[in-house]
Amino acid sequence: MSDISVGTLTTSGTTTYVSGTSSGLDTDSLVENAVAAYTAEADTIDIKVEENQTKIDAYEEYYGLAEALQDSLENLKSITSLSGTEDSVFEARTGSLSSNGTDPSGLISATIDDGAPQGSYEITVQQKAEEMIIQGASVSSDSDPLGYSGTFEIGLEDGETATITITTDMSLEDIEAAINATTDTSHVSASILKTSEDSYQLVITGGETNKSITLSTTSGSALGPTGLGITDGSDTILEDQIAQEAQGSIILFNSTQITRDDNNYDDLIEGGSFDILAADEDTTITLTVEYDTSSAKEAISNFVDTYNALREFVITNQTVNSDGSIPDDAALFSEPLLETLAYSLTSLIANASYDDSNVQTIRDIGISFDADNVLIIDDETALDEALLNNFADVASFFSTQVTTGNSDLRLITNSSSQTELDFEIDITVNEDGDVVSATVDGKNMFEISGSRIIGVDGTDYEGLTFAYAGDEDATISVSLTAGLADLIYNTVDAYTNSSDGLIQSEIDALQGTNDDLEAEAEEIRERGEEIREREIEKYAEMEAKLELAKNLLSQIQAILGSDDD
Repeated sequence: MSDISVGTLTTSGTTTYVSGTSSGLDTDSLVENAVAAYTAEADTIDIKVEENQTKIDAYEEYYGLAEALQDSLENLKSITSLSGTEDSVFEARTGSLSSNGTDPSGLISATIDDGAPQGSYEITVQQKAEEMIIQGASVSSDSDPLGYSGTFEIGLEDGETATITITTDMSLEDIEAAINATTDTSHVSASILKTSEDSYQLVITGGETNKSITLSTTSGSALGPTGLGITDGSDTILEDQIAQEAQGSIILFNSTQITRDDNNYDDLIEGGSFDILAADEDTTITLTVEYDTSSAKEAISNFVDTYNALREFVITNQTVNSDGSIPDDAALFSEPLLETLAYSLTSLIANASYDDSNVQTIRDIGISFDADNVLIIDDETALDEALLNNFADVASFFSTQVTTGNSDLRLITNSSSQTELDFEIDITVNEDGDVVSATVDGKNMFEISGSRIIGVDGTDYEGLTFAYAGDEDATISVSLTAGLADLIYNTVDAYTNSSDGLIQSEIDALQGTNDDLEAEAEEIRERGEEIREREIEKYAEMEAKLELAKNLLSQIQAILGSDDD
């Protein structure tokens, strides 16, 4: 088009216009109308893409709310992993200390493990375990040569010793360094105590409680009265130089005297331990192990809050305006994925019922539905009392309970939707102890993968995975009662699972549709630009011909005008 010499071609951005025309036509508008008529379909596609994106955003919010609900159930549902390391609020325990005298926190430090049984224990610390400490005679400088010489063996009773050699040019600091260089062997360390401006003492400390330091001179008199002043010259440590005797700990535990070489008692309380910090024979400490009711209540409240957040989202997307129109914020109105999950969750919670328990329904812990199926903790006292008096029943209500007739069989995965199962599993192993089959009533209801026994899809045992640690054939009874938290978690997982979850699949499908639509719109607009170029060329050619005609007419008129003259 650059060879057209009539009219003016003006470019604005990526669009070229014909101006300064001979025809007087609004060619710019004519070109734009032609392009717009062709690309109108792309504008329609843009609207559809925007509608889909609104749905995608809503589904992503829906996914986040469902995932938050799952997260709130993590420590309410049962522990089913092979390692058993997940947190369960119902396994958590607290330990409290009280006493009839001195602050107990200054006497013992207690640690309580998850799953420890409830109990109360009385402890009186009669003696704390101590390591032996020896002090040498005072010297006037820690850095000047002392003039002592000799060799001696140092260590702990019944332990390995190290040889220390002292020469006349060594200072107190040098002797300290020589002893510390062998600490890994002797388990004895040294330090220097400055008792006044010009007085220093060597301090030798045993590395273990209830074990005395042993010193044995092999040559010289460095340890004796004319040296460090620690022994009487015959390997007997002077009483005056013993700052602290080695001793073990002594306690009264539920009125029974118990002794240890150290201050750690990790074998008296099932699932717990305590360390001695100080002795006080006049103080009786009560260590009480209890369920962590506070954390359990917080977890249950969090479940209610996250369920309600999801429920409010559902309500928003099911609302119709008074005139019958759909509100702008109801992007997922009548979407099946929204309605099916909402119905499933409400049904699970409303119908959860456990016989032979003090907590049979959600109402027994003070929780109910309002008219919109929003959960309300309307009786907090009932929740507190259930946790205080029937903690195990509350745990059974939320967490799946599994018992097996053989401790070698353990449930490690539970994504089942079954509410109750009672069966016997026949396990067969080969001569190497590997599991080769697991049947129920003679039917192959489980697949084998190493030591894992996996429920076959489509059977009642789908979603259950056991691990068998035995090396012999066995027939093992299994009883499973699903907890509400597990049932809800597994139901929601079908929607939020990162690999095949229904919500993510819908998001991916919408995004895929948008990608196709955007590609189609782009192609239409690219063809529109081709139409623009053709239209511009057409009008430019027309204007050129008109201009040429005008010039010819002018020439004719000029010739005719000259003849008249």
